[in-house]
Amino acid sequence: MSNNILYFPYINIPNNEWTTKSVLYWDTVGAIVPDIYNDNPNEFESYMRSLIENQLVKQVYTYEYLGQIANFCDAFIQLVYQYGFNIDQRRNDFIAGNDTRIHNAKVDYSLWEELTKLGLAQRDRENQQWYRVEIKTARLLMMYLATVIAKLGDFIPATDSIEYIDPSLRQKGMSRYLQQTRGKLLNDIMPCPVDVDPVKLSHFKNKYYDQLRRFRNMLEQNLISIVDLNDSELRDSKYKLVLEEMLDASGEIKAKMNESNFKKVVFGSIFGLIGAGVGYADDSRLSTSVSLLNAVYSALQGYDNASLRSPYAYLALIDKKLS
Repeated sequence: MSNNILYFPYINIPNNEWTTKSVLYWDTVGAIVPDIYNDNPNEFESYMRSLIENQLVKQVYTYEYLGQIANFCDAFIQLVYQYGFNIDQRRNDFIAGNDTRIHNAKVDYSLWEELTKLGLAQRDRENQQWYRVEIKTARLLMMYLATVIAKLGDFIPATDSIEYIDPSLRQKGMSRYLQQTRGKLLNDIMPCPVDVDPVKLSHFKNKYYDQLRRFRNMLEQNLISIVDLNDSELRDSKYKLVLEEMLDASGEIKAKMNESNFKKVVFGSIFGLIGAGVGYADDSRLSTSVSLLNAVYSALQGYDNASLRSPYAYLALIDKKLS
């Protein structure tokens, strides 16, 4: 599994516990940003700008990846025409004002042109650098974009709230079980400092990088070992052993945080939603219902898609709102 996550759907990563945990426990946190922001860093919110300056967040530009994908636009439009997409309802929702903004530099003009023709998007009249997009379509588009870039750039797509995931997407039962197990396990064992300046956060991560990475890797390996057990009694026994082991490791990290004089250290979840509504497929054939992963297969024709078949290949981090 990759040690890097790619945040979506927004340009600016939120100033909350999710971000603090993400930058501490993952090697790299990427964010999809317009390339013009590179010359105009003041376009970022101050917190995001500080994360970038302290090398806690990596700027990811779509042109570096989408230029390799000739089928990017067509594969997404295929999703739009699937029965489960409910295009007529989405058009009506867009007319009713249920929309959000996406920067035009995030995807090619050809896709904006197609979505505009379909009545799902239009250029923002107040700021020509942005498009207004029907809100469910926007969520699907950003998850699709993040997933394609993640495959090419060795990232795992990540978001801080379930509301950014299109609810029309399907989810496998095993994915749901792993998600619930992760939430249960992490509820009380992941230490996180609160209201930390990015400079101090960067210093702590650099000093204890090896220990933080071992903690997360141990967590992922243990979660998979639990889920892979078919017998419920064996799973429960394994869970208790894992919990005891993880609490010891968690206590060591909390002690380091206390030594660093953080004002407050809390425990809480950084839930993982494996295959987060991704409509996991067993092959590359397009389904009759909305399936993001099948669209990724289609977009990445000609690439090695073997890793896409793993139910652990896609992970979105979400907050405590999901139970």
